[in-house]
Amino acid sequence: MKDTKGFKCYMALLITVGFLACIVTLIYTEIKTGSREAVLLLTGALGAMVKDVFGFYFGSSEGSQHKTELLQGATNDSQTV
Repeated sequence: MKDTKGFKCYMALLITVGFLACIVTLIYTEIKTGSREAVLLLTGALGAMVKDVFGFYFGSSEGSQHKTELLQGATNDSQTV
């Protein structure tokens, strides 16, 4: 299994920064009427992704993934003996 932990961290950072950039854009710039709906839609989608990122990193998912990795390591060690 490939190690994707670094990729997940970068994607989580990119999603969080993108969400904050959308919020700052909405606060400090005047957006044209036709583009405003697209920016609001993007902000909502990124907000949902940020919720998932925080749920993974601060919820039980990361601990569960670590437990799975430990169990796989124990299985591989017992098979080589």
